[in-house]
Amino acid sequence: MNSYMRAHRDPDEKFLSEKESQFVRALAACESIFGRHAFQRFERGQWRNQMLSGLYDAQMIAVSSMSDYQLSTVIRNREKMIARYKDLFDDEDFNAAIRTGTNTPRRLTYRIMRTIECLSDFA
Repeated sequence: MNSYMRAHRDPDEKFLSEKESQFVRALAACESIFGRHAFQRFERGQWRNQMLSGLYDAQMIAVSSMSDYQLSTVIRNREKMIARYKDLFDDEDFNAAIRTGTNTPRRLTYRIMRTIECLSDFA
């Protein structure tokens, strides 16, 4: 992150506009796919009314890696995908990756890759 920030210390308007568009696209995709439960954890048969940064980065990065066509396919298969996504919360490693030590490279990579895998199964 340090080297990225150094390289983009003085961004021009075009760069900022591109990053804004990417962010808005990812946020809209998360809303379309996860609805009001975007960035929330599924626990004991229900969604917790608490957003987690570990789910925010995993979901935002996962949808950012997908094409518009892939996202539209996931959205069409949203119900099935959400059912599979809930299963991720039964994975002890996934739960640890979204709740504790969330800044470690191993846990960051794990939660992002598992989220990408889940979405990709329906893309």
